[in-house]
Amino acid sequence: MAFSRRLELKGKILAYAAGLIGLTLAVILIVIAGSRDVLRVLESAGWGLFWLVPLHLAPVLLESAAWQSLLRARSRVKLPFAYVAWTTAVREAVNNLLPVARVGGELIGVRLLRRRRIRAAVGAASLVVLLTLTALDLYLLTLAGLGLLLSNIPATQIAGPVAAGLLALLPAMLLLVIVQRYGKLFARLDRLIEIVTGGHKLLSRLVRPDKLDAEIRSFYGRFATLTAAAGWKLLSLAAEAAEVWVIMFLLHHPIAVWQAIVMETLSLAARAAAFVVPAGIGVQEGGFVLIGQLIGVPADFAIAVSLAKRFREIAFGLPSIASWQWVEGRHLHRLLHGGRRRAAWKKNGKCGSVSVSCRCRRIPCTRRQSWRPRFRPASPAGSQLRPQDQRRLRMSPAHRRSATAACSFAL
Repeated sequence: MAFSRRLELKGKILAYAAGLIGLTLAVILIVIAGSRDVLRVLESAGWGLFWLVPLHLAPVLLESAAWQSLLRARSRVKLPFAYVAWTTAVREAVNNLLPVARVGGELIGVRLLRRRRIRAAVGAASLVVLLTLTALDLYLLTLAGLGLLLSNIPATQIAGPVAAGLLALLPAMLLLVIVQRYGKLFARLDRLIEIVTGGHKLLSRLVRPDKLDAEIRSFYGRFATLTAAAGWKLLSLAAEAAEVWVIMFLLHHPIAVWQAIVMETLSLAARAAAFVVPAGIGVQEGGFVLIGQLIGVPADFAIAVSLAKRFREIAFGLPSIASWQWVEGRHLHRLLHGGRRRAAWKKNGKCGSVSVSCRCRRIPCTRRQSWRPRFRPASPAGSQLRPQDQRRLRMSPAHRRSATAACSFAL
């Protein structure tokens, strides 16, 4: 436990230090571009920037469709699309607004899936596969953006280093997919963490690595499901690129579609590379300024685009985080309230016994088609059930009395 706390403390220090450096870089870029010019550009959009909040539903819903297609392939529990979309919004808000190094949102996503009776291994494996597909789609979009940049501006100086980096990254991405498909990536990673940390199995505390690897291999064995999820995610990234075009239109500086694609894809690649920096602060602004200079977008407009996206992240993310906290608080209240009720029943001697004479009722749940206990004090009649419970059981009175007398329950 002490080692986990020290590791968590070091992670927080690293995240805060990276965030401070990124914030300093962002402030320097704004000062160089001219703070008054940036504010003037943002004022030209006015209240139109609020349109970015509902428009962001498009990429969120498309990513939710990709995630749900993966979950339906391996889970018997059919989640409503609205719940998957809300969980996707919470994941994105946590990753964008909290210092969690772009992985805290995925942990929250697995936690919320477990609330709906989806196994942790299935939820974690679906997110691992979804992140891998996102990286592959982003790689393809970055190649497309680089190709558009070279076709319109052949004499650019940054194209050579970017192309060399993308070509060097291709074998690593293919190796990652092969290891996930045929190897035991997380089992070996858990053993490596145990060796490095001196016996602490940090990954095993969240999910069993062998089950996680098995679920990932089962996902990769479904080619049609992977193709559908990759297609939905590619459309989601394209919708985020369209968001840049809408922002430039609201700022009264319309650009071509290829320019919006280049700005969004290359900035996303830079932000993904600097995942340690919370919310990519400073990295996103620097990427927009650098790419804007190559495609003819002034620095003040590039900074304004980045700040407009920051505004959308806050306006869209804060309600998502607030709703998540409300759900967590409600769940905690139910746990505490239920614990007090069970403690009171044990004290009164009406429940908690494991003998055959226990009067606990086990009533079938018609929604999940499984048995679950209903915690309530026994009635004076003892062997009698409520009329609505009798209709659920569909038994004869004699059978019902014998089943109730034989019920036993251990807290």
